[in-house]
Order: sequence, then structure tokens, then C-alpha cells
Amino acid sequence: LTPPLTPPPRRICHDVSATNRRPWVVNGQRYDAVVYAGPSHALDRIRVCSGDANAGLRKAFSNLSSAVTYAAVAVVAMGYRRADIGHPLDAFGMLVPQCEKRQILGSTFTSTLYPNRTPSPAEDHVLFNAYLGGARQGEVLREKDKALAETVHREFESLVAARGRPLFWRVHRWPRGIPQYNLGYYKVVEQVQETERQYPGLYFASTWTGQGIGAPDAMHSGILAARKALSAR
Repeated sequence: LTPPLTPPPRRICHDVSATNRRPWVVNGQRYDAVVYAGPSHALDRIRVCSGDANAGLRKAFSNLSSAVTYAAVAVVAMGYRRADIGHPLDAFGMLVPQCEKRQILGSTFTSTLYPNRTPSPAEDHVLFNAYLGGARQGEVLREKDKALAETVHREFESLVAARGRPLFWRVHRWPRGIPQYNLGYYKVVEQVQETERQYPGLYFASTWTGQGIGAPDAMHSGILAARKALSAR
């Protein structure tokens, strides 16, 4: 394998010549194997080479680029003084079921999970990442950033006993954030597997490939794809 792709892939070709050791050509550089770890909808921005030899690959990229439905999500990072939070924060965070009728999907206790996420002294501050929107609450994302931050703070007042105002907040919006594993999603997974079978050396790794939508799932899919790529050399 050669160094990582820089800039991101704009053009890809599958060279079927039997004498070629590196059959994948990306941005003019030859590779033994290629792992695509981007979102499915970005596949339509990659130009597949013309000609009959790449006709199937063009069709596969086109089909996969439109196969997945995404839900929009906003991530609100919010920091507090530790003394202003009554909850012990002795967990990774929380998921909020629909029956609770709240306005956030959940939150991670980011400073509990990861070191060096708050100013020194770290024990005096806490950081949360709260999630809003999704397939069932997409309308909340019509609100402006400040309104979203206020919504999160109100929810934290009851969920983690937030007493004081947050020291800071930031809103990050992802219009196509969460792939939806709707009924029949196995057909998307089958498309991914069939494309990998038809084009040895091409592998997909992401939350939309069917292995889970969380960050650990995404990392695991990347590890699996890398192992397949290395074993194909």
C-alpha cells in the first residue's frame, strides 16, 4: 500500500490488465487496494473512468450513492463548572427513549470518557455532547444555534441537575448525519458485499455499511476493511 490519498479521491479506475500488480488507479496513483471510508452520498462526486471495463463500477457507485437515507442531527458541545452539575457523571452518557418526550436524543459525558477535554484544573470542569434531531425530531433543527443551546441547557437542568449557566457552547450541524437502518436495509449491505466481491481490492468502511452507526462501529468497520485490504496484497 502506498501513502494515504491526499487530496481526497476525485477519480478512480479499475485496471483489469492481468499483468498489472496494482489494479486500482486513484487520482493517477496506483494502489493494490482501496478502502472507501466516506459517506455513501459522496460516491457520486467520484468520477469512475469511462469504458466498458469500468461500467459495472460506475453503476455500483451510482446505486450506492442513492441507496441510503440519512437523518439530520445537531451536536451541541456544552461546558459547565463541575460544581454546577449535581449528577455524579459516572457513566458514558445517556440515551433518551422516545417515550420520555424530551427534546434531545441523548448525551455523552465527554470529559468522563476522554482526558484533556476541559481546561485546567480538569476536575473543576465538565464537557457534554448533546444530540438533537434525528428521524423523529428533525423539526427542532429549524431553530437557530442559540435556541438549540438553550434547549439542551433546559434538558440538562432536570437530567443532570445543571444549576448554573454553561461556560460555553458550540453547535455543529450534520444535515446527513445518521444513516437510517430502515426496513429492508439488508439490501444495502448486500450491495456493498456484492461490489466488494466483484471488485477485489475495493472495500467499504463506514456507518452506512451495516455494522452499526456509533463511533466504535465506524472504527471497527475500518479495522475490518484494512485487514481485508492487507490480506489481498
